[in-house]
Amino acid sequence: MNIKRFEENGKGRFYIEKEGKEAAKIEYTRTDADHITITYTEVDEQMRGEGVGQQLVEKSVEFAREENLKIDPKCSFAKSVLTSSEEFADVLQ
Repeated sequence: MNIKRFEENGKGRFYIEKEGKEAAKIEYTRTDADHITITYTEVDEQMRGEGVGQQLVEKSVEFAREENLKIDPKCSFAKSVLTSSEEFADVLQ
């Protein structure tokens, strides 16, 4: 799946488009130069059960590693994914 990123004025999102609309997204806010806070995850009903939410969280982790950022997961879904495995420990705030 093609995951895109958009950021403006300290607020951003990773998203997947389907039929010209955002069908899945994970939203974040830059809280300072070294941190982002994941605030929201949403996956369209038609895409649920396909691991799309997991892919969005993993894309956020990839971004955090590239930018040397820590993630504060306020979104319950993102928090459950990020705290479920040691592989994400390096990016957790």
